[in-house]
Amino acid sequence: MPIVTTLLVFVVVLVGAAAIGYRMLQSSAKRSGGVQVPSGSPPIQMSALATSPAASGNRTPNPAPPPIQPDPPETSMFCPRCGVRGGVDYCPGCGFDLRALNPQLALKPQPTVSPATPKKRQNSIWPIISDAASARFAAKQGMGAAFFCAGTTLLFVLLAHQGMSLVQGVDQTALIDAAVFAALGFGILRMSRVCAVAALALYIVERIVIWTKVSSPGGLSIPMILVIVLCFVSSVRGTFAYQRYKGMNLGV
Repeated sequence: MPIVTTLLVFVVVLVGAAAIGYRMLQSSAKRSGGVQVPSGSPPIQMSALATSPAASGNRTPNPAPPPIQPDPPETSMFCPRCGVRGGVDYCPGCGFDLRALNPQLALKPQPTVSPATPKKRQNSIWPIISDAASARFAAKQGMGAAFFCAGTTLLFVLLAHQGMSLVQGVDQTALIDAAVFAALGFGILRMSRVCAVAALALYIVERIVIWTKVSSPGGLSIPMILVIVLCFVSSVRGTFAYQRYKGMNLGV
């Protein structure tokens, strides 16, 4: 009996020591990042994992799929060594120097944009009217002429008031004439056909009246009169054309 009891105690101690050692091995495997072995399963033989290709029937492992390359830019080239596209100076797949290649083989032709044609400068004396914008430009010539007549008339009245009369027959009543031309200028600015025709008629009538009162109108006044008359005629053309183009746009 004492021998049997001693054997039983020895077996129990041996089993307990083995269990404690097994637990210690599991805890060390967890700390080192190893794979946890479930309880009751046979131990994994590491030699089976490290089998040589010859022992496995000369089977080559499947290669990993190539990484997905992003869409290359327009200036990228194809690598002649590995066929990867996406590099400009060096291939991202094998590091081949792409600068030695001819860039004309890989670059795509870019569409060329023709430079904008420069705008032709309009003739201020007799502008060409082709649309509403050019009609407004022509009408503004008469507006400028009306403001010029109003300003020069006011200046002549002020000089005559100071005793320096440059034009015969100009007195304070000419201020009414200056105000009328200024009002007609604002009317032409608003594309009024009535104001354009009235400004042209008023200027021609006043020049005729001045010629009948003054014996010599002066050599420089004749070219100036012709230029101002052409400006008023342009305003008549411009206002009528502007209203016509405006009606066409409203009709559309």
